[in-house]
Amino acid sequence: MKTFRLVLLCLTLIAMLGCGDSDPGPVNDPTSDDTMITLNIAEYEGLGGAATGTVTINPRTGKIDTTVSNLPTLTDEKYEGWLAGGGETPTSTGRFNTDANGVGSVSVTLGDLQDKTFAFYVITIEPEPDPDKAPDPRHSIGAKITETFASE
Repeated sequence: MKTFRLVLLCLTLIAMLGCGDSDPGPVNDPTSDDTMITLNIAEYEGLGGAATGTVTINPRTGKIDTTVSNLPTLTDEKYEGWLAGGGETPTSTGRFNTDANGVGSVSVTLGDLQDKTFAFYVITIEPEPDPDKAPDPRHSIGAKITETFASE
């Protein structure tokens, strides 16, 4: 009986203290290389009025989340986000419309953006359907990108 209790005590201690050097570390490591770029977007060329929004970009994964507010709901048109400038080909970050309260959002994953040099993010107003894959010259709201996409 004493042997059984000793074995049980040892197993309990091993379970409580872990099994040596096999600790994988934290699950969500805040020191990971997932540097996020957050842009506050606002009126760009007079079409947005009091419209504002936020764009969050993960350059390593290419995940881009856009949220806007106070943009009018469009009929027969859509808003489309774009990464552009900096010698890069304009890249769509998704199409969306706003609800009756002027709120809209879109998320897209484009893949690794770390070697890109985009200079700004802009939301355009595009016809629906859109026969042209290039950005429409009608800009709504946008922001200048002042941070680099390259990993440190």
